[in-house]
Amino acid sequence: ILEVLALNSYDIDKAKKDMVSRVSEFVEDMMKKKSAETGGKQEGSSDTKNTHNNDTSMLSSSSAPISSSAAVSETTPLSYSNPTPQLAMFWTKNEKSLFDAGFKKHAGQLRHISLGLPSKSTSEVIDYHYRFKIPSQYRKYVEKKRTTSSANGTGGSTSSTPFSSTSNSPFDNGSGPSAIDRRRHKQAKSFLSQCRRQLGPEAYLSVVNLLKSYSQKSIHMKNLRERVVKVIGGGELAKNFDTFLPKKYRSEGGA
Repeated sequence: ILEVLALNSYDIDKAKKDMVSRVSEFVEDMMKKKSAETGGKQEGSSDTKNTHNNDTSMLSSSSAPISSSAAVSETTPLSYSNPTPQLAMFWTKNEKSLFDAGFKKHAGQLRHISLGLPSKSTSEVIDYHYRFKIPSQYRKYVEKKRTTSSANGTGGSTSSTPFSSTSNSPFDNGSGPSAIDRRRHKQAKSFLSQCRRQLGPEAYLSVVNLLKSYSQKSIHMKNLRERVVKVIGGGELAKNFDTFLPKKYRSEGGA
């Protein structure tokens, strides 16, 4: 039941997609500021302007001695258009390694990471992190989740409920441990949904907190049953809850 609670409480995929969308907006704003700063420098110094034009030409020239496949792999964002020339820089393998090492050392503090990359400015480090590293990590996360789901045959984890594995419940007639776990998972999800629908959010939260207390070994199973029944009543919900308990705990008179 705790496992289903976690799945219902956090829509991970939606949160990740929202994060990528917000990052995109942040980067677009940063790119505008970068363009404005670059424009000011160009007006103040013709040498700077010429140097900037030369650098831009090197980046955009088709004859530049840079592998196109290597460049595209790190200059193509996940879900939005290709960046402007000012921030579409090329990162070498060594620079990527230095970034990864700095990220671990400085716990993700991008300004400190930029100090270990003399060839990159702080803006370039921030740009690389938000437009390339985060989408890359998200792709790996989605792929790992898809692989795990395919292996288990379900969309989530198939670990058992926090109740006793020796429970004499209707699920004991499955074809194997994985089948039993899936059936318990499905029944637990149904029970929690029923509690929320019939009792409302406050009573539902009380049931959840009691389950967490049992999982943390703060209360005994007998006390768990008594306190849950006080919240959900002695009707159909109590009968459904009893299916997760060993037989001796299914009535208040049990040992």
